[in-house]
Amino acid sequence: MDANTGYTVADVRRVMPGLEANGVGWLEEPFPAHDHRSYAQAATLGRMPLAAGENHYTRFEFSRVIEDRVITILQPDLSKTGGGNIRSSRAPDTSN
Repeated sequence: MDANTGYTVADVRRVMPGLEANGVGWLEEPFPAHDHRSYAQAATLGRMPLAAGENHYTRFEFSRVIEDRVITILQPDLSKTGGGNIRSSRAPDTSN
């Protein structure tokens, strides 16, 4: 379920039991990307994996996330990190 960075730790504490009971696979981006403390707290509130990455743009941000071992599903958005542009610049021109 995508929380779209709109949750607090209290929100996660309240909704996680219901999400787990209904078989939701993961909780996506409950907090802003830079809120490492809230991610760490939320990871202790249940068994549901946390997902994030759409709003992490650099290898340094991803390194921090990986080192923290709190977010278990990484979801980089290649169009935001530059990967999409690199890939499309190598694609052949098919506009003929």
